[in-house]
Formats: sequence, structure tokens, C-alpha cells
Amino acid sequence: MGRIHKGILAIGLLSLLFITSCDPDGTSSLPESFDRSGEVVEITVTWHKNQQAVDQAYIEEFGSGDICKTRINRVGFAVWANPSREPKWCRIHAIKPTRVKNDKKMETLGHEFLHCMIGTFHPEPD
Repeated sequence: MGRIHKGILAIGLLSLLFITSCDPDGTSSLPESFDRSGEVVEITVTWHKNQQAVDQAYIEEFGSGDICKTRINRVGFAVWANPSREPKWCRIHAIKPTRVKNDKKMETLGHEFLHCMIGTFHPEPD
């Protein structure tokens, strides 16, 4: 095995170790900005045909000032009202699932719905 292949393999194994050591059994709790369970929340879903259309919708929603936030090949995003605002609302943008077993698109829809219910849960970038 060449030196480059060994380096790539080592990086891959270290990455896997890091990911599994942070939350080996997937039981870490999600941080919540708020909890809307049991509340009425108006949720609007906008379907997009592809990832580029989702990226464009993101730029239209938030602008293109931060190149890092606008060029990460989004497959979905959610925008929600301030937790103290009434009525409570949330807009989900995602690529429309075309099959039940279309795991990534279905997973994205659930992920964005979770944002509607508990807000921000992604780690802050360094």
C-alpha cells in the first residue's frame, strides 16, 4: 500500500474513532433552544428538486454574505420564529422525497422538523 493510501486510511480511521468516541452509543441528549412539544406550530414545507435549489433558497433567505454558510451543499434547512413570538411558525426547505426508502431525504426532513420543535442543536463552529 502506498504512502498516500496509508495516510488516507489513517485519517479515515482516526475520524471514525473520533466520531464514535464522542457519542459511542448515540445517547447524548440534544441541546434545546426551546421546547415546542404540545404547542400549536404552523409548519410550512417547501419542496425543492435538487440540492442547488435548496442552496439558492438558503441564499434568498439569509443572503450570500458568508460564503462558508452558503456553499456547503445543503439538502435542507429550517427557519423558525423567535420562541416568544406568537403565532409560532417554522418553514422547512428540503428536497422532496420520491420513495419511502429514500433515506437521506427522509432523514433530512425529520432533522429539519426537529429544528422547528427544539431550535438550534448543531455545535457552534470554531
